[in-house]
Amino acid sequence: MSAADAESRMNYLHIVSVFPALTEAFVLREIRTMRGLGCRVTIGQLRSAGKTPVSAEFEDLRPSVVDAKVFTPGMLAAIFFFALRKSGTVWTCLKLVAKSFPDPINTAKLAYVLLASMDLAYRSRAAGIQQVHGHHLHSEAVSAMFIAKLLGLPYSFKCYTVKTYYPRGILAEVVRKAKFIVADTIQVRNFLESLQADSGRIFVLRNAVNLREFPMRLREAATAPPTILAVGRLDFKKGFHVLLSACAILRDEGVHFRCLIVGSGDEWNSLLARKKSLRLEEQVEMTGSLRFSEVQNWYEQATLMAVPSVVAPDGSTDGLPTVVIEAFARGVPVVGSSTAGIPEVIHNGVNGFVVAPGSSRELANRVKELLSDSDLRHKFATAARRTAEREFDLDRNAHALVTLMFGNQRQDKLADTLVACESVVEHTTSAR
Repeated sequence: MSAADAESRMNYLHIVSVFPALTEAFVLREIRTMRGLGCRVTIGQLRSAGKTPVSAEFEDLRPSVVDAKVFTPGMLAAIFFFALRKSGTVWTCLKLVAKSFPDPINTAKLAYVLLASMDLAYRSRAAGIQQVHGHHLHSEAVSAMFIAKLLGLPYSFKCYTVKTYYPRGILAEVVRKAKFIVADTIQVRNFLESLQADSGRIFVLRNAVNLREFPMRLREAATAPPTILAVGRLDFKKGFHVLLSACAILRDEGVHFRCLIVGSGDEWNSLLARKKSLRLEEQVEMTGSLRFSEVQNWYEQATLMAVPSVVAPDGSTDGLPTVVIEAFARGVPVVGSSTAGIPEVIHNGVNGFVVAPGSSRELANRVKELLSDSDLRHKFATAARRTAEREFDLDRNAHALVTLMFGNQRQDKLADTLVACESVVEHTTSAR
């Protein structure tokens, strides 16, 4: 098959909420990889970035972005076009929006998503799109379903967490009619099955990284003092407040260390106040958001990575944080909590440590153990890199996604990737 023929066959619309959101760089790296495999990817953006932090890393993808333009003459054209040609489909979509009534916020959000989807569908109707794909079981997946209905196409989406924002009845409709669903973790797969998803259409494919961009460190950096690294958006569920308490314990026990917290978010002021109240000004530095290259530099220097995620008061969890995957690839030992998908990949005592969520005492103990044992750090780092090569290889997982979307001749790639994922299922089941 020629490259031109492959591109004409592998043409899909990828729905994102905002382009290029800083917190969703992993989504855009996947899109870039899919393009490298010969896919023609159009990125459908549902709304403008506004105050959302964006990344400067993905300007090469900008020519592929089509942003929804609602409340414009073009939007009116889209409404008239589909109202005349697909009136039954539009009515079905409107009934789905009405399921969120009497919640005014969700009703307004879904109405906006429908309008944005009609605009994107109208502007993409002659582009030869074969499939619509979204990330997250939220507006992106709902939009993928709306657009697919309007254009008579299949749709799919990837789900990362068990947190729901729209009514379950609406999400169950999205889940039920998808061509296939990609789950990032076993926890998510089970959640999707609770929404009555067909288990035969759920595939566990991990969030992944380009292993060439995340090479194994040649040696551990000899930093003085040793560096505890934590990276992520400053949300309550990330558990950075637990890490600060653990740092206070380590200091009081005479442990020499430096802790670096990279990220920004709603918990910034709260964490600063906690840092001050615990008298951690000398031990803990909060940097705010950093560029990709700067975070890579800290992976090179870190002695270990702390991922102290907790369950938030609203029940939301952290999924499988990308930083775990990145640290594994770089060969940085990780101490993570037993929430969501983290214990699916950190096998306690094999490639890292798993601690109880919210236990600053246990977190401090494990961090102290790692800081004092270079042989153990080397053991964890080597095993973590092997895990990354088996489960978090973006090239291989993208091959599997192409196969799921287009049914091309890459069945061996899909089989290999799913075998790796099944080994995780077996481990998770036996550990219970």
